[in-house]
Amino acid sequence: MKTILITGCSSGFGLETAKLFRDRGWKVIATMRTIRDDVLPKSPNLRVIALDVSDEASIAAAIKEAGEIVGLTGLVEHFGQVKNPYDTRLVTCSLWLGQSNRSSGR
Repeated sequence: MKTILITGCSSGFGLETAKLFRDRGWKVIATMRTIRDDVLPKSPNLRVIALDVSDEASIAAAIKEAGEIVGLTGLVEHFGQVKNPYDTRLVTCSLWLGQSNRSSGR
């Protein structure tokens, strides 16, 4: 089973991305600054972990917890809306989909 870690899953783009991958049969590791049980329905293919990207201790704890999960196939980094010095809202997002560990037979 493919596994993806998605940041910023408490609302908006991150939440919808988590639902999309879960519904397509992926195992989803969803991160939220503050875990809310009412956002994503319970599923055997869903794990929610706390992550505040502005807090080094939170980052370290999330890396440790996510590191226990074997076979990460993808990553969607979504930090939500951040104010820049010009008071304009920015949305930062990146996507990485790796190859599975299956042998190609070559």
